[in-house]
Amino acid sequence: MSELGRPPVKKLMVAHSLRDRIVSGELAPGVRVPTRRKLATFYDATLNTVQNALASLERDGFIIPKANGEPLWRPILRISAILP
Repeated sequence: MSELGRPPVKKLMVAHSLRDRIVSGELAPGVRVPTRRKLATFYDATLNTVQNALASLERDGFIIPKANGEPLWRPILRISAILP
């Protein structure tokens, strides 16, 4: 919940949109994540909202941090790749 008692809708929207783009293959594995500022502009969100969305994606395993602090999109194993 946010400070005002409302759910963080914008953070969820950003995280779900990025997750969908990762799973669909639109955001390729191993490619650097755009800057938080670029994502904030794209999603018309605050930097804090974008940071929270990225943290959620990292916790869920959709992005991985790099030593230099620049996260990368994580490869997603598709179910079709493991089924006959």
